[in-house]
Amino acid sequence: MIIENLSLIIPTLNDHKMVIKNFDEIVDFLKQNVTNFEILIVSNGSSSESLASIDLLSEKYSFCKHIVIYDKGKGLAIKQGINKSTYHNLLISDADFSVNIFEFTKFVKSGKLISGLVSGNRRNKNSENLSSPILRKLTGYFYIKLIQIIFDLKIEDTQCGFKAIDKSVFKNSSNFYSEHFSYDLELFLLAKINNIVPIEIPVRYIHNHDSRVQVFTDTYKMLKDIIKIYKIYKS
Repeated sequence: MIIENLSLIIPTLNDHKMVIKNFDEIVDFLKQNVTNFEILIVSNGSSSESLASIDLLSEKYSFCKHIVIYDKGKGLAIKQGINKSTYHNLLISDADFSVNIFEFTKFVKSGKLISGLVSGNRRNKNSENLSSPILRKLTGYFYIKLIQIIFDLKIEDTQCGFKAIDKSVFKNSSNFYSEHFSYDLELFLLAKINNIVPIEIPVRYIHNHDSRVQVFTDTYKMLKDIIKIYKIYKS
């Protein structure tokens, strides 16, 4: 066992097929590496078909809990997952597990998370970023450079969906305002305010071509969010 406890948080907007596809591998990993664990699947704005599919998992496995919110928003889903988690060690992962759960072993040392906030890094020279479209890489590059300048963050990749939090250290980790993708940025800002030094870990990332992220639309929304977040945190 590498760690005593873990709450795995998986946000989903109609991603039930990917969750089910990866579920057995996830459970096998957790059983081999975590003494006590739970899986929190948080549906946000999903269809009745998707909700029913996740319900079957939660009914079959006592360690699997299905949290349903009816508004869309990844940030909303993550906030619910953090607030309803049983354990103080949290792992957040996108439903497609474009970063394999085995990468979590890099986040732990001597039975503990190596920081109050540990984040996967797809942009480091030691990372593997496979199959990502060039346009997405370019927009991501300029987004990161922008927030590095505006918020004075020494971070290479805020938006990787694979993150771990130690709630016993990062006590206000759910105090972000963003309801959508920009919650990641706020996590780093909250950590900075609380003198938590985030650690980025190079990971192997395989882009899912069925991803719902729309490069231009979502980038525009995130740029608008930067302005809102700056007004909140500028002091």
